[in-house]
Formats: sequence, C-alpha cells, structure tokens
Amino acid sequence: MFSRAGRAALFDRKPFTDAYFDADSAADAAILVSIVAAVTYVGSLLVDGAIGLFSFPGLFQVVIAGVVSWLVLGSERERIYDMMTLAARSFNQTAQVWNSSTLVIAYS
Repeated sequence: MFSRAGRAALFDRKPFTDAYFDADSAADAAILVSIVAAVTYVGSLLVDGAIGLFSFPGLFQVVIAGVVSWLVLGSERERIYDMMTLAARSFNQTAQVWNSSTLVIAYS
C-alpha cells in the first residue's frame, strides 16, 4: 500500500493502472487518507506547541473529516474536471481572439 502511494506521488503510471484493476484500492486509499489526517493532526499540535491538548475525540474528528473530504472530492471529480476543461477552452478561445485582434492592430 505504501509503496504504491509513494510511486503514485512520483507520478509513475504503474500504480494508477494497478489501482484501477485492484478491488481493494479504495480501502487502501481510505486507510492512507486516515493515516495522513492523523499525522497532520499530531503534527499541527507539535508545531503549535500544544501537544498537551491532544485528545482522541479531536483525533477522530480530524480523521473523519479527512475521509469525508476525500470522498466528496472523489465524487465531484468529474464535475471539477469538466469545469476546469470548460475554463481552459474558454481561456484558449479568449487568447485566440486576443491574439488575432493584436495581429490586426499590429498590421494596421
């Protein structure tokens, strides 16, 4: 699980292909997200110098919030991708119009 996550962080294609065909990849990802959320919670307490304020209910809140955020982001992935694609197309069309009008002004 951790080796796959490390290779994915380096943008290796093989772990993404493996995860696509692996039935347990969603469970592995949920565990990894939980671990990252817990480490982030403890790390933020250490950085703030407030490790004495550590509590298990706070830890569980952060872990649950991390997993829920991951699930929401995963479910909205297609919509976000579509919006980004639409924005990129709109930007490209605007850039093409701007470039063509710049050329007209430059040659007139």
